[in-house]
Amino acid sequence: MTSTEFSDLFARTKEAFDRSHVKAIAEAEGEQWHYSICSTRIVPGSALIVGFNWGAQSEARYDPQCKIPEKTFSTLLKEPGELGSFIRIKKYLETYLPRTELDNIGQTNYCFFRSRIDSQIKPSDLELCKPLFSRFLELAQPSTLLSFSSRLRDYLLSACLLIDPEWTDVPLRKGVFKAGKGKLNLQERQVPIFFLPHPNYPIKQEARRRAWGYCFPDVHPVLATNTG
Repeated sequence: MTSTEFSDLFARTKEAFDRSHVKAIAEAEGEQWHYSICSTRIVPGSALIVGFNWGAQSEARYDPQCKIPEKTFSTLLKEPGELGSFIRIKKYLETYLPRTELDNIGQTNYCFFRSRIDSQIKPSDLELCKPLFSRFLELAQPSTLLSFSSRLRDYLLSACLLIDPEWTDVPLRKGVFKAGKGKLNLQERQVPIFFLPHPNYPIKQEARRRAWGYCFPDVHPVLATNTG
């Protein structure tokens, strides 16, 4: 998809950001965080990785996004440092997603506004982003959503934006991670969504495989039956 198709969304995002709580925080701290819509090209009918919001380094200047990137997620995986810890999910994407989809995976965040820490994003900011993300889904038409953010998972649950969620407890070194699946229901638009451990979570490889196997049982039915 081209930047022209997203031109209205860029304009609406600017208007929303100008009214946001997080912009006021940035200005008070002398920061320029702005916003982004996606970090990869967008191919309709493909899987979409969705986080909570974009990060910002202290004293770093960020310009508002005005173009859709040309690079694919798989291209970024080959470039050192581009995706940080997400390089660790490459083998899981290759195992659990159709090979034909790997080159077309997109990456975005539910909240388009940047912040230094995610707690700087307030409920009012999330309300501003709800119609923006809904419009993004309308344009992107993703086949599935993959989320590695517990903050996004908890927000969607509390906001009653999930239909028929199912969960399994995956043990961590301390506590458990709730892997899950369901449908994101946003302004009459329903998309399958899967909640998986973040690449940085302190979790053993076997437990991580259980989480993926629970979400994608048709790929590895043996793993799925052992998840409990």
